[in-house]
Amino acid sequence: MHSPSELPRPPGDSRQSCALWLLPTFVFLLLGFAALPVDQSLAGWIAANNLPGGVVDVLERAETFAHGIGVVFILLTIFIIDRSRRWTFPRLILAVAGSGLAANLIKLILIARTRPHAADLGDHFSETFGNWLPLLSESAQQSTPSSHTATGVAFAIALCWLFPRGRWIFAVLAILASCQRMASSSHYLSDVLWGAALGYFLGRGIISGFLTEKYFNRLEERLRPAEPHPSDVARSTDPAEVSSAP
Repeated sequence: MHSPSELPRPPGDSRQSCALWLLPTFVFLLLGFAALPVDQSLAGWIAANNLPGGVVDVLERAETFAHGIGVVFILLTIFIIDRSRRWTFPRLILAVAGSGLAANLIKLILIARTRPHAADLGDHFSETFGNWLPLLSESAQQSTPSSHTATGVAFAIALCWLFPRGRWIFAVLAILASCQRMASSSHYLSDVLWGAALGYFLGRGIISGFLTEKYFNRLEERLRPAEPHPSDVARSTDPAEVSSAP
């Protein structure tokens, strides 16, 4: 088991680690293009068939995991209760915020696409795309890629680095948050897959060090505690002894 100040980090010079970084990114990208022919029909089916209330409720709650405010509160909680991991926050914040910001810049500046709730779902999928370089398109034209998905995927990767035992929970939350974007008719399936590609590329690239290693090593060495803070270490498995500890 790794101590809090010695969190595992995939080696930047490993070919296997590089493959695990780039291969899923390309898979998500290709799946996004493959999903284009079914985007309209799937969005139309979602709009025409009301999902069960319980499912909608779960998806809406999970959306917090990929929303900026939800991410801030989760990070704030970790920062307060786990002092031994505070040294990771510069890398963690860059991975999560960078992924969401990159997705927003793409759909704001590079390409416009009409969201499902504002589009004629009977048209060909090509009709949903607008002009290249729209330069600050309006919200209804900001469909691709999904910034929520990019944020959620990067956040899940970052939390898996900090808390490996919770990796399945974080992955499920990212998936549910992505599904909520389609259930709310805010994004097509391809938007979500391209958002996942972007979030995985930047999230894993930053956390693993492929994109930022040399810029973070010295900073993290200064921030990393030599030993875990006493308040973060359980001195005994006996609840009575723990409660009586100073």
